[in-house]
Amino acid sequence: MNKRIYYVYAIKVDGVVRYIGKGKGNRVYFHMKEVRERLTRDFKLKNVWPKCQRNLTEAVKDGASVEEEFLVQGLASEKAYWTELNTIYSIAKKSPGQLWNDSAFNVSLARTSSWREYQSAKKKQKQREAREGSPWLRFQRNLLNQYLDRGGKDRLKIRPMLDSLEGKSDKEVIKRLFGIT
Repeated sequence: MNKRIYYVYAIKVDGVVRYIGKGKGNRVYFHMKEVRERLTRDFKLKNVWPKCQRNLTEAVKDGASVEEEFLVQGLASEKAYWTELNTIYSIAKKSPGQLWNDSAFNVSLARTSSWREYQSAKKKQKQREAREGSPWLRFQRNLLNQYLDRGGKDRLKIRPMLDSLEGKSDKEVIKRLFGIT
């Protein structure tokens, strides 16, 4: 069943679009809820993550006006994702650095000109991820490699372990690392 309950939204700070997202329900209000909760307790701005939350918190502390705006409503999940990517891509192309989105990782998919091309590109991406492992796992491997390249201690023999896991599926990696089947 293809439910049309998703939407694409924008968060504007002092009238400038700073974040584009996809959601359903009250997702659009989640960002400011987090900021308001954060401002009621002690925190260090440099420790706030992701980038959007850090910048939004800083803007609110400085007295900026923040508004949430629905751009498109009544979409199926995949269509909302595609719309989100295209919106991010078009804004980033016109005004690099304007958006606080951390999700520029899949923006290349948004370059496709039609929904069919997008679906085809998405399918190829999933096949590539199945061969190479998930983006999260690749990210973790890269972090470990960077740590080791900077001279980090290899007490656990991380490098040989990473080399032995290269090209394995996520299931195989998790099984090997944690013994979970």
